[in-house]
Amino acid sequence: MASLFKPTITRHVLDGKVVPAGTPGARKTRAKAEKWYGRFRDPSGQLHRIPLATNKEAANAMLVEAILKAERSSAGLVDPFEEARKVPVSQHIADFRRSLESKGNTIEHSVQTVNRLAAMLDAVKAKRLDQLSASRVADWLAEQRRAGMATQTSNYYGAVAKQFGAWLIRERRLPENPFASFRRLNARADLRRERRAITVDELSRLVQAAHSGPTFRGISGPDRGLLYLVAANTGLRASELASLTVNSFSLSGDTPSVTVEAAYSKHRRRDVLPLRGDVAELIRPMLSKLDNADRQVLRLAHGSTRKGNAANATSDTSSASKLWSGTWVKRAARMIRNDLTVARNRWLNESSTNAGREDRERSSFLAYADEAGQVVDFHSLRHTFITNLARGGVHPKTAQSLARHSTITLTMDRYSHTVLGDLATALDSLPPVSSGEPQADRLRATGTDNRTTHQTTNPLLAAAGDESTSEICCAPVALKLGICCPPVSPIDPTNGSTRGTENETIPEENSVSVGDYGSDAAGARTQDLRIKSPLLYRLSYGV
Repeated sequence: MASLFKPTITRHVLDGKVVPAGTPGARKTRAKAEKWYGRFRDPSGQLHRIPLATNKEAANAMLVEAILKAERSSAGLVDPFEEARKVPVSQHIADFRRSLESKGNTIEHSVQTVNRLAAMLDAVKAKRLDQLSASRVADWLAEQRRAGMATQTSNYYGAVAKQFGAWLIRERRLPENPFASFRRLNARADLRRERRAITVDELSRLVQAAHSGPTFRGISGPDRGLLYLVAANTGLRASELASLTVNSFSLSGDTPSVTVEAAYSKHRRRDVLPLRGDVAELIRPMLSKLDNADRQVLRLAHGSTRKGNAANATSDTSSASKLWSGTWVKRAARMIRNDLTVARNRWLNESSTNAGREDRERSSFLAYADEAGQVVDFHSLRHTFITNLARGGVHPKTAQSLARHSTITLTMDRYSHTVLGDLATALDSLPPVSSGEPQADRLRATGTDNRTTHQTTNPLLAAAGDESTSEICCAPVALKLGICCPPVSPIDPTNGSTRGTENETIPEENSVSVGDYGSDAAGARTQDLRIKSPLLYRLSYGV
């Protein structure tokens, strides 16, 4: 039978402080515990002794709850998520981070994801899983947007919350995703930075400026110029380019290629991309130079290994084999902006007159931001690559494969930049407009030239031969079938019937008269054949 009790506790006290047993001079004391304890047996007969509360009524309620829980557990009705709900959210977040890293995500991505998640949950004071609330997080994000957070950034935070909720379900820590109701907001309505593609002339001048420029964070000017060319002709991202080594390139054979390992690819898959022949030839001297350097490093490493310094040798080998080493990738936007500034200043100085220079200064050529606010950063080279594919008439599916996008929508909507000149060129595919058409021809084309019905050429009918008695080919459907309407004879004024050919008489209820379509005085317009269409009449198959 269940019961409440206060156990007797033995303590050793020295100078008013509790000390370990056996301490010299300590005094042994015995006293009742301040907290009530509960004692009960579960349905299996096992005895349980649990601490409860200092208040007896509260302790009694807690004991009853413990007994009910034991009975539910014995009946198989225990809550499988109860233990997870007791764990602080901070511990779940730490486990979530380890899960991200174990799946191959980079340290930077894992840290950024966890920091965003922790910031959200700390702001809404969610300490336990049962305190997770989509509405509270949504309210916090709305406050952040009013304070200046971009909509796209807000979407990133919402995506992290949903990702965390989905992970809790997979790990059997919650029965449902508390953030499943999140919906992405329209980030296009609040663009803070929209990139633009650069022209061929801009790219050429950018490469020239970089080639003659100083070293930036470990990458020399000539190497930087080649980097821009490769980026604009492959669509590789900055981090992917920074990971390329001598072994990443295969320039032998009919199709040169470059390989991005899965650890550096955005979608964590190994990508093999073709290279243009001229780009491959530009890269070849650099690969040859680095290959010779690697051989020298390997020889030094072999000697260092004999001296017991193999760890340093391995590190040097890895660094020497990368085409574009250094820390430039962390400041790639600043790097290309510096080179853009140099290239634009050179272009401005090429003007020989003040008026010409003023015109150039008003232009957005080689400018970091154009008049529409679109900017040029390193990722703009990827935009340039995909936009040039679209302008070159490459099939969208092929462009999607080269861009390595999951959907064709992303390829065409986000990365294909259409300018006004491209739209104007597209209009040239329309049929030419003739401005010298005679007035009568224009009136006949619209059916407003006051001709009578039997003279009118209806868009759905084409008269062949004599207008009054010849066969009349019917609507386009009939033309495709190779059939024609029966010939319509002039109206017999005596009985109002229509005489058919070869002594064949069409019944009066199926006859077609001028009055059915209009009058000569009113002038014939385009006839409305929705009620009495020639296709409703008997058709002649030429027999």
